[in-house]
Amino acid sequence: MISKETVKALAKELRGKRVLELGAGSGILAHHLEKHGVNIVTVDNGSWGGKWKVYHRTITDDAMNYFNKNKKKFDVIIMSWPNYEQPLAYKIAKRLSANHELIYQGEAYGGCTADDNFHRLWDDRMIDDKKFNARMEKVNIRFDGIHDSWYKLKRRL
Repeated sequence: MISKETVKALAKELRGKRVLELGAGSGILAHHLEKHGVNIVTVDNGSWGGKWKVYHRTITDDAMNYFNKNKKKFDVIIMSWPNYEQPLAYKIAKRLSANHELIYQGEAYGGCTADDNFHRLWDDRMIDDKKFNARMEKVNIRFDGIHDSWYKLKRRL
């Protein structure tokens, strides 16, 4: 679930940038961001089986494959709740250039999103944008037992 305030805060950050959302599922986040003027491309492999309403036209492809072919076309990569049993978040983060920003929605190390290798890479080679994280914390909706947050990360130089 995403609040109107979260969408507005993300849109303010993303407007004017070339945005790629990987693992976009039904495209609900992209749908709302586009309504607020964000130029966004979504990619998903369809493993969720189309069980929900589709909100945004999504490219059906392997996220890693698409990213490798097209990463120079984008400024910002969004990954929301990447699977902790899969290495996708780690592989994407490892291949980010110094020019990319990664917007990550999920839990911290030990949580249920992104694998441990991603979190170790985050600790070792990435920098958090503390101001962005604090702004997003104010508008993030949480449920009992869910400890997710929004983070903006960049590669250390």
